[in-house]
Amino acid sequence: MRNLTSWLFVALITLAIGMIVISVRPPSPFNVGSPEKESTPAQSQNKYDEILNVLMPNGVWGDASQLNHFARSEEIEVLRRAQLDAKGERAIGIAFLLTALGEDYEANRRKLLDALKECGKKSYPQEGECTYGVVYYLMQLSRRGDDSLSNELLNGSA
Repeated sequence: MRNLTSWLFVALITLAIGMIVISVRPPSPFNVGSPEKESTPAQSQNKYDEILNVLMPNGVWGDASQLNHFARSEEIEVLRRAQLDAKGERAIGIAFLLTALGEDYEANRRKLLDALKECGKKSYPQEGECTYGVVYYLMQLSRRGDDSLSNELLNGSA
């Protein structure tokens, strides 16, 4: 119980500090984009790879600041396809990006909260690295308007 309390306290402090720090930059608007054109399978794969490389520059970490580079529908399609085989940190990054896009919001948000719980089961230093990453994603969602995250984390129901 003491370990869980300490873990939750660290997560909440990190969330509060992060919300203050990142609140100075306004969220980037989503690009609705134009209707999709027909393409060959090779072009489709190239576009898929391009979108995924921009949204997840290191292959794992989701970068929501890049969400306005492509049509929203293309981003969602690529992320949903990638989510099918994703595991570990990559799956968490994809869930975050889909949540930031508003796609299957509750299910993807729940994946992030479940991932935060799982961080508490890891040993040091992996626990701290994991917690920091997931809390960063949750701060981004909070900054985008999900005010219920603060209450959920404070109540310990994450």
